[in-house]
Amino acid sequence: MAGIIGAFIFGQYGDTSGRRNVGAVALGTTAAGAIGISLLPGFSVLGVTSIILLIVFRFIAGMGIGTMVGDGAWIVESAAKSKRRGLWGSALGIGQSASVTAPALILFFMITSLPHSYVFTQGWRILFYIGALGIIAALIIRLKITDTKIFSELQETKRTESLPALKVFKSHWKEIIVLMVVQAASAGAIFELAAFTPGFIASQGLSPIYALFALGIAAIVGIIIKVFAGQLADRKGRLLAMRLGMILVIIWSVPYLYILSVKPTLPLLIIDEIIMYGTASVQIAIVASLFAEQFASRVRYSGVTLSYNFGQLLAGLVTAVAAPAILSLLHGPSHAWPYIGLLMAGLNIVALMALFFIKETYKEEIVAN
Repeated sequence: MAGIIGAFIFGQYGDTSGRRNVGAVALGTTAAGAIGISLLPGFSVLGVTSIILLIVFRFIAGMGIGTMVGDGAWIVESAAKSKRRGLWGSALGIGQSASVTAPALILFFMITSLPHSYVFTQGWRILFYIGALGIIAALIIRLKITDTKIFSELQETKRTESLPALKVFKSHWKEIIVLMVVQAASAGAIFELAAFTPGFIASQGLSPIYALFALGIAAIVGIIIKVFAGQLADRKGRLLAMRLGMILVIIWSVPYLYILSVKPTLPLLIIDEIIMYGTASVQIAIVASLFAEQFASRVRYSGVTLSYNFGQLLAGLVTAVAAPAILSLLHGPSHAWPYIGLLMAGLNIVALMALFFIKETYKEEIVAN
């Protein structure tokens, strides 16, 4: 819910005050939440207050993180005259991969090299310190850039919407629904990797920390795949590239979990995760260009952030309700894994069908409209 609230607030701001300004505010909000979490005293010091403050800081960070996908609007408009908007848009996905691989590998190193008592009391804060520093650096860079020419033209000609976060539902309701489903499919694939895998391999008698290492390596490979996916989106279209990613996820969702079920060696686990993360990376690379190009410039930031965050919510409902129900009904991951895989595949099949209800945009000119 934090992301949706942030999407309404920052989406409104982004479409009325500028992509540059809202990007800076979103980064600052995320940094404030991350710093608050990293500096928060534990339960032994503050008691229940620490739990309340943790929820507050996590909510603040969630509002900012969920809104930063709006940078897709900034990227597409900044590259409006370029024929490589898809490639430039893949930078958003590349950043997501970097945000996965860095904490995964750092946490793996800490758990395997440092006393567990230190890691789980103080060491985990290091991840938030690093994240906060990265966000602050990005904020400084963001403050030095100018807004897009398209938004400046909207301002100069007084064509900005007064209530874009509401207007977008009237003018682009179909696109919001389709993109919500598309994002849910993409997020569901990442759930299968990050949330289900550690518990699954632990139930097989393997150490879950190796799932962290494998995910970190897979995310590095994902960066390369996202570059090629962005190029494919520019040459053959956003919809073709997105469909390819969905088909690959559909094909590999069940085999991925089957390999985990046979107690794989670490090299096989790494290969399995590289394939799964790689298939999901094709989808993630196209999000910025596909989402941003579906909306008129007057409501673009609101459209992108709302579609994305409603998709995250839908994915959360599926993974937090349906998946646990399957796990409970079948008494754990050892028996439930085929159905979890089918659940993820089914979500992508629905998204694949939904893509037929939106238009291809890679050849269209981006203008102030």
